[in-house]
Amino acid sequence: MADYIPTTGPWDEDDFTRRSISTAPARPIASINGTVVSVCSPDALADLNVIITDRQGHVVYQQPHTFTAGETIDLPALEEGEYIIVLSLGRRYLLGEFEVE
Repeated sequence: MADYIPTTGPWDEDDFTRRSISTAPARPIASINGTVVSVCSPDALADLNVIITDRQGHVVYQQPHTFTAGETIDLPALEEGEYIIVLSLGRRYLLGEFEVE
């Protein structure tokens, strides 16, 4: 059962403190520093599949990872080029493009 929160008119401070609780994990985050790609998960995740392909579609990295909350992993260094990274968990996925210079 949730508290009523108005959808029209001004909201007061109490409206901001009554929020729904989500049990869905926060999205993992990928970042790049030089030639090293890092993946971080704010929440614990089991079996997050990390796939990196080059522009021709060749898989250059594919590995499932299990994260504790707040853990960051560094993937092997990549050569210069353009890549696509996919982070997938079940039927959910995040996709991004990046370039190593």
